[in-house]
Amino acid sequence: MAAVIAVIAVRVAWADDPLPVPGVAPQPQIVGGQAAAPAEWPWQVAIVVSGSTPAEGQFCGGSLITADWVVTAAHCVTAGNGAPLPTSVYYVQAGITTLSANTGAASNVVSAVVHPDFDSVTLDNDIALLRLSAPAALGGSVGLIVPLTPAFSTLAAPGATATVLGWGLLSEGGSLSDVLQEVEAPVVSNIACNAAGVLNGAVTSNMLCAGVLDSGGLDACQGDSGGPLVVPDGQGGWRLAGIVSWGIGCALPQRPGVYTRVSQYTGFITAHAGIFGGDLSVTKTATPDPVPAGGSLTYTLTVTNSGASSTSVVLTDVMPQGVVVASAIATQGSCNPGATTVCNLGTLSANASTTVTIETTLATTTAGVISNQATVAASSTDPVSSNNAATATTTVQSAKQVPGLTFWGLLALASLLVACLARRSITRRTEMTTQ
Repeated sequence: MAAVIAVIAVRVAWADDPLPVPGVAPQPQIVGGQAAAPAEWPWQVAIVVSGSTPAEGQFCGGSLITADWVVTAAHCVTAGNGAPLPTSVYYVQAGITTLSANTGAASNVVSAVVHPDFDSVTLDNDIALLRLSAPAALGGSVGLIVPLTPAFSTLAAPGATATVLGWGLLSEGGSLSDVLQEVEAPVVSNIACNAAGVLNGAVTSNMLCAGVLDSGGLDACQGDSGGPLVVPDGQGGWRLAGIVSWGIGCALPQRPGVYTRVSQYTGFITAHAGIFGGDLSVTKTATPDPVPAGGSLTYTLTVTNSGASSTSVVLTDVMPQGVVVASAIATQGSCNPGATTVCNLGTLSANASTTVTIETTLATTTAGVISNQATVAASSTDPVSSNNAATATTTVQSAKQVPGLTFWGLLALASLLVACLARRSITRRTEMTTQ
């Protein structure tokens, strides 16, 4: 075991990551960032040396892309010559933000698929997939991230703001942090990255750069390798655009960080993890509309796989403020109801559909138009037919909106009543006079 750990140490040190030796804490922080909130980034996992706790042996990060598969950097799980390390020498811990707290769930790795064209010298094709021994229990602090595909690659265009996560150094040789760190950094074009005096042509089309060229200060560092670089998807969610790979120093001017460009590997991911095997779409309706404040509202969601092959499906629905979930029932799979309802729908066959019904109750103070979005954690490679997000909008009528119960409504009603009584009184007097 000691010999194997030594192999990992040599490999990780070469990759500019901390030494993962049991009993010795890693050096975890991102440069120029801040501590992440618990469960803020639920797809982030720690890769840890077997026989050690996360605080002792975390040496790389990774991202959960299905309940069974983690994507990380190839250099995290290979020796210096690029040969895969035995999967028995490390494990994956999901649902963890603070290493010393040792929260979440640990999973053994049954297989590691290193990209066949990984170059251990240039770090081209620096990507690997880890298959867990059992599916992760999704919900709460454990969730999935959708890898960016070529159809949506503009989300990571130069100038876009990306967020990098990890337990790496605060600075070169810097202090320790026990908490997952996050930092925003702009995406830098490959042309600018490859310029003389920057990275001098070392960045391939399979790589992506992020950082501040002029001043530096925002970057991943040793120990962050394999972790995610994510970009907003424009629909309230995130896409995995990069994998922490390499850099010259940490957060130096003219030295942006370099990441594996995930959109280049849709075929590789599909072949092994199957996340893009289907062409998923989701629709969503809310009834009744309008709905009274304090009343019941039912969301009905239908997920359809119109692709030629089956694919695993996880549906996430974030409830609006003032909407409390009473139950969530799926025709296949199971749901974990809550403010963020997560349904693990299992494998959806080709040309098949499945539904989820979410029963909710509205607070009596809820009013106006409310809307919320559901997403399926798998994305089609075909942007024309894919619609992996759906929003339902409903108008809520509060008690104050019911005609006649406002102050002015009551005043108008009282005036009308007085007028009617007056007319009736005059009529009776006339009748009495006539008689």
